[in-house]
Amino acid sequence: MLGNTGINMGYGSTSLISSQNLSFVAGSKLEDVKVRYEIIRPPLLGVLQLHSETSDWIDVQNFTQEEIDSGKIRYQHFPDDSFSNSDSFEFQAISRDRTSEAKIFRIKFKTVVLTVERNNDLVIHKDSFDRFSNETLLVLCNIENLDFSNIVYSVMRVPSKGRLYLTKRPISSSFDFDLEPHLEADDTFSQMDINRGYVYYKYNIPSIAKDTDYLDLQASYFGYTIRVRTLIIFSPGNLGVRLINKGLEGVIEGAQLVTGRVAYKHDDSENNKDLFKFVATPNVKESISNLPDEIEQLTGKFHISILMRNDNPPVRVSNKIFHVVTGQVKTLSIHDLAFHDPDIDFDDSLLVYKRHAISNGDILDKETEEKVFNFTQKDLMDRKLMFHHRGESFSKVPILVTDGQFFSNSILEIQASQPFVRVVGNLVLEVDSGQTAVLDSKNIGVESNLDFKPEDVTLRLGNNPKHGTLQVNGNINADFSFNDILQRKVKYHHWGQSVLSDTISFIVILKTFTTNTQLTVEVTSLYTSGPPEIVHNQVLSVNAGQIQVITDQHLEARHKGYLPMDINYIVTNLPQHGHLVIKGRPAKPGNAPEFSQADINKGEILLVKITVKPVDDQPPRIIVNSGLNLWSGSLALVTGRQLEALDPDTNSAGIQYTVTSGPSNGHLSFLSNTFRRINSFTQLDLDSEQVVFVHKGALSGSFTVSVSDRKNQGGSVTVNVQARPVIITMTNLRMLYAFPGRLQPITNQTLLAEVSDSNFSDPIIFTLKSPRPLKGRLVTRSRQQIIEIKSFTQHEVNHGKVFYQHTDLMVNWQEADLLVFDVSTTYAQTLRNKVLNVTIAFSNINADNYQNLLKIKTPIVTEGSKVFILRENFDSSEFVGIIQRFYPEASIHFSFESFADHGWLWYKDEEFEVGQEFTQEDLNSRLLVYQHDDSDSIHDTFLFGMKILVPRTHRKKDHSIGGLLFNFSLTIEPVNDNAYLLLTHHPKISVLQGSEIVVTSTNLSTADLDTGPEDIEYVIVTQPDNGMFVRVTAPNTRLHAFTQLDVNKLNLVFKHDGSSKSRGSVYFKVWDKKFPPTYANMDIEVRPLTIDVESDDDIPIYQGTSSITLTPKHLGVTTNGDPSKLKYLIVKKARYGRFTKNSTPIISFSQQDLEQRKVQYIQNPDSQGTDIFEIIIKLSYINVSRSGISYFIRQKPLVKQGPLVAVDSSYVAITRASLDASELAQLTNDDPHFRIAEGPNYGKIMMRRRQRREAGAESSFTPVSEFTFQDIIYTRIYYVPDGKVTKASQDKITYALSARGVPAAYGELIIDLDEDKSVADGSTTQIDVTGSKSNNNEEKNGVNGEKNGFNEEKEKLDGGKNDERSAEDTNIDHENFPNGTKKDNESSQQKPSMDSNIEGETSRDNITLIIIVLVLVLCLVLVAALVVVLVLRKRRAQQRSKKNFKPTAKPRPLISGPLQLEQPHVLIQTKTGGMVSGIADQDRNTSAPLISSPVDSHTAEHIALVSSSSMSGEGKSAPRADGLYVNTAHVKDHTQNNIASPDVTQVTDGSRTRPESESAVSEDTGEQGSIVTSGRGSSATSDLIDWSLMDPDLLQSCNLSTPALRSNQYWL
Repeated sequence: MLGNTGINMGYGSTSLISSQNLSFVAGSKLEDVKVRYEIIRPPLLGVLQLHSETSDWIDVQNFTQEEIDSGKIRYQHFPDDSFSNSDSFEFQAISRDRTSEAKIFRIKFKTVVLTVERNNDLVIHKDSFDRFSNETLLVLCNIENLDFSNIVYSVMRVPSKGRLYLTKRPISSSFDFDLEPHLEADDTFSQMDINRGYVYYKYNIPSIAKDTDYLDLQASYFGYTIRVRTLIIFSPGNLGVRLINKGLEGVIEGAQLVTGRVAYKHDDSENNKDLFKFVATPNVKESISNLPDEIEQLTGKFHISILMRNDNPPVRVSNKIFHVVTGQVKTLSIHDLAFHDPDIDFDDSLLVYKRHAISNGDILDKETEEKVFNFTQKDLMDRKLMFHHRGESFSKVPILVTDGQFFSNSILEIQASQPFVRVVGNLVLEVDSGQTAVLDSKNIGVESNLDFKPEDVTLRLGNNPKHGTLQVNGNINADFSFNDILQRKVKYHHWGQSVLSDTISFIVILKTFTTNTQLTVEVTSLYTSGPPEIVHNQVLSVNAGQIQVITDQHLEARHKGYLPMDINYIVTNLPQHGHLVIKGRPAKPGNAPEFSQADINKGEILLVKITVKPVDDQPPRIIVNSGLNLWSGSLALVTGRQLEALDPDTNSAGIQYTVTSGPSNGHLSFLSNTFRRINSFTQLDLDSEQVVFVHKGALSGSFTVSVSDRKNQGGSVTVNVQARPVIITMTNLRMLYAFPGRLQPITNQTLLAEVSDSNFSDPIIFTLKSPRPLKGRLVTRSRQQIIEIKSFTQHEVNHGKVFYQHTDLMVNWQEADLLVFDVSTTYAQTLRNKVLNVTIAFSNINADNYQNLLKIKTPIVTEGSKVFILRENFDSSEFVGIIQRFYPEASIHFSFESFADHGWLWYKDEEFEVGQEFTQEDLNSRLLVYQHDDSDSIHDTFLFGMKILVPRTHRKKDHSIGGLLFNFSLTIEPVNDNAYLLLTHHPKISVLQGSEIVVTSTNLSTADLDTGPEDIEYVIVTQPDNGMFVRVTAPNTRLHAFTQLDVNKLNLVFKHDGSSKSRGSVYFKVWDKKFPPTYANMDIEVRPLTIDVESDDDIPIYQGTSSITLTPKHLGVTTNGDPSKLKYLIVKKARYGRFTKNSTPIISFSQQDLEQRKVQYIQNPDSQGTDIFEIIIKLSYINVSRSGISYFIRQKPLVKQGPLVAVDSSYVAITRASLDASELAQLTNDDPHFRIAEGPNYGKIMMRRRQRREAGAESSFTPVSEFTFQDIIYTRIYYVPDGKVTKASQDKITYALSARGVPAAYGELIIDLDEDKSVADGSTTQIDVTGSKSNNNEEKNGVNGEKNGFNEEKEKLDGGKNDERSAEDTNIDHENFPNGTKKDNESSQQKPSMDSNIEGETSRDNITLIIIVLVLVLCLVLVAALVVVLVLRKRRAQQRSKKNFKPTAKPRPLISGPLQLEQPHVLIQTKTGGMVSGIADQDRNTSAPLISSPVDSHTAEHIALVSSSSMSGEGKSAPRADGLYVNTAHVKDHTQNNIASPDVTQVTDGSRTRPESESAVSEDTGEQGSIVTSGRGSSATSDLIDWSLMDPDLLQSCNLSTPALRSNQYWL
């Protein structure tokens, strides 16, 4: 040893130990022998430390001479309360195999001297605060290298005019202190805090005069102290405006504090602090000459301190069964039994517990082993109690818990059993990939009935995790305790691989018991999950006409798991004023352009700008005007919800409203000054809630505003204003009955004020007025104190918080008092001087006070047992004393007034009788016994009566009272003495795959007569392998046990895991915790999930449209799972279109999107009409899907189709009733074209081509393969049956319909071959080509027979001279066949088809044929001669009339449109009747069907003939009439018409009336567009010629005025 001098150092500091203080040498100087010091006895007041390589000082027990020489060893002093001036440690020096004897190294401490180096006044000039510094206050100590954090100041006296703050936050204004707590007495701060400027003083007195304040401090250094008084001088000077914000203190919880005109009402919540933000603006008059340069607007927070009350009972927070080993002892701790008091300022450790007797053991004090009936929660926290089990295995202990004012009842359940150790918790740990997660008791916990501490439980790794490490205190340990888990010392660190799960198995060891468990680690990948991160998204500046490259500095997205080429952008909105160029190609609208981040990085994305100069040319438009509703006399915000305008080229700040009239019942103003009326404001003012309406005057009113953008004037609206009055009504104002000297609650049965509107929420306030009550006072309860109040609310009355307390001496048996108050609320007229009368009497015993007066406490009796009703349950002594102090002669009598419901009352060993009296002395003497009847009841009650007898003396009122009845209740503690019964012998549930099902009592039910469902427990012995049982309230926590109550309340759920296994089971036991358990198995049937596609139809997209909205009906997908979870993924896109949702291109959509009609298919312009796409359908919550589902999108013809009924041997006209393409014609402005893709099987499609000289109809029909819609209109297209016998009921044609600008679409026309249906339906136009008369059935259907065709041809040849003969024929038909019966029979017998007529020809004798031919030729010659004569005669008559007519020359008028031909003497009336088929069949160039026909002279004197389309038929399928095609509809009765007669109208001399058919004509012609070549838009038969289309030279020779018509002439 070369030296051992020890060290002399400063108290509480550190000192290096150098080689001069301690050195040893071994061997010669040439030898390099290391010397090591081993500490035998460490120092008592400090530690030895080594300066490590990490620059940290660490505690050591040994060191070397080399470390001393290098200055790496030091001693650090830790002072204690002994104020010792020395320390030492003992050591040995060791070199190789030699060890020195023990040596002592001594350490001496210098005496501490504290000095106040600086103590200058803290002067505050500008603001109301300043901070201390070492220039203001500095205390030093005679210690080298002094650590200023060891100089600690304690606040001995707080400043009286301000507050002291310690904060590290920068303080810039006095409002910053609102967030900081101030220092109280005994709080501390250090000299280091002062040096760093962390200590502030804030002056709180509302003054601008000079003032002083001080505070007393005590500076200490490890117990050595010195007193310091610091002076603060407040010298504000000329501050201008100051804001004093002291806050509000002492507001009682739930009470209201009124100061001046402002009131604060606490909401009675458990919050001891409140605040509101405010803005303060000084009022500066304009007349002041010296105005400041800037008016400061002050903002801040007003803090309110709430004086909390004890107004909440304790609540149980640890509620579980206390498990104990049979016959053993176990500690009762806070983990087994715990309550919490919601009052925030109450210490839960002060809660007091009171228990009843325990049937199977006792709670004992651990130290004395004495029985404990009363204990505190701190005893549970300190583990001072234990339970010793004896007797039955299960019991329930009633426990009463109180905080000193409120009480809570609960039950502690005790279960004794054989020793067990089990693992609880969710056994799942979640961790991010490559990160660390802490293991806690929620993940894994230990439960046992053994008496143990957390540190007694050892968890040993069964197998190490494969993808991470388990660390305890940073070390990899194989063993750790459960206490390490509770202290959060156990952590799992994931190594960061892509594996998403890991497992850890544990062996849990407690004493000699072990159990195994496994923890699942769920890893969340940080790389593949989550969206890309947007790194750059900058504004791109592009000059007009320029091209800008979008680089990764403008737009960049990154993702750790993906390359730039895998990060794709989908453009949902293309630029409106430029072009997006992707890889050299401009992006086209209608598609969904895509590009990748790699494309951006390569510079392949460009933006080309074009120049657009905005023009403000759109006026604003008011879109919302909902009016105002407010309370009378109040003000209400006017916002965009009441008044809103939009302008496409002006923002809200530029939209200005101007009041043009009104308001009639108030005024508009800004919120900043509600007294100043305004006449204009902007939409921005409305949106920012700056405009208010102040009501004054009538309840109903309005004002009118106009809107503009200061350039374009919009419209104006009238805003209605409706005010609702608030009227207070006193509903209840009854006498209050109070007992002398006691609190009497004022309830809403006594005092109730209500307002006129149920939606009014402001409080109704009662304010006490003079005269004040003389015999008592108005009070409330707060924090176990009675506080007098002068005002209260109706809400406080409703909740029993307002009391009348009698405080005066009683002179008489009964006295009176009164409360006078005003009743007020916001916006209502105050009710003045309302009086609540109070009667104070000794007879005022009622339901509100009897339990308190008689000190009634509910006794507890065990089921089937008895209990004495003692003084502690019923004590009237104090009440009797009060009565007898006033009337010593008075006596109180109690009586039994009813039997108990579930037991008997024994009084003096006999069952009582109703009306029998008892006294308090009887109860005190244990003479009243209640015997329970052993029923399964938990409550019982009986009535007792009370009367007070007061001897009546001369001239005094009788004060005796009787007839008072009150309830006395008992609590029955049930006893489990009946066995339970499992009612469901074969429990079973059926669940859908991947779904969940609620287990009901139908699936699982156990009954017990004396045990409630909450105590019937099911314990899962073997968990199901295809799911788990959970509670509805905790859907992610696997259950190991549940109760029948869970089942009854539908709180038990089985969640299937989605596996495909069809069956499973759960093995469980059920018991009532007393009788032996029953074991059973519940079968779990799993129904597989299916997705079915039932739609075989194509998705139609009709001609003329380019989009269709998809619906669930189009796709036809059904599932037995949750249909709302259906998802559709487009795996093969449509070739000629795209799918969008809300105008955004998509590749997937949901079932909700379909149901909400959000998904559209938009067809490309180049589409050929047919498209196909393929999707995958799946359920989002489970791995069930259908793939390869294809849907066709087909173009459908835009045509309306009706039934077409064909009868054998008849030509059936295809009319608009069967095939109507008018909508397509109008849409395309074209004549739609039909091409027959597939002809009929049992007939032909033929066109009727009329030749002028043809006499027959058969030769005019030619087969066609195509036709137009105009051909259908003019009844040129027919279906002609082939006459072959067939059993088929239908025929069809397939056609392709096309028009200008739309793709062709294929359709089918079904032809019904059922003859009966044709007769009954009447929707078809048919022609009998044999030349025979049509039968009556044809007439019923409005069918024109062939005879009409012959007549028509004959009229052309004869010049229309057969009128009389036709009329006669018509008369003959009407006379001979009035009902058509005979005609029907003849027709039915004489109706051969064209083919059958030819086939039915038989051989005729040649002579007979020659005779017939000669007769016919002769008849024709005669007829021809007659015709020639008539024609010549007519021509001569016409020439004579021309000679007599001399026209007057007039200038030709300008004719630019149709010429109206007047017929003033014609009255047109509709006549029933159909129209002959084919009458409209004129030449294809004919502009309109003009018809001449024979008429019936019996119908009227004058007859005009019009198109049959003018008649509105009454048939079932009549199409709209337009005068251009044969109407297939028919009337109810037209059998009297001759088959050759066309429809006519009857006219009468006089005025002309508008036909009913004209409206129909007008409507239909509007649909046709350009198809109708003449007469377009006309509604009269006289207006069928468009004169503007005629040749001008021809018009020059026409009459210039409407020719006069003769009496028998009419325009057609």
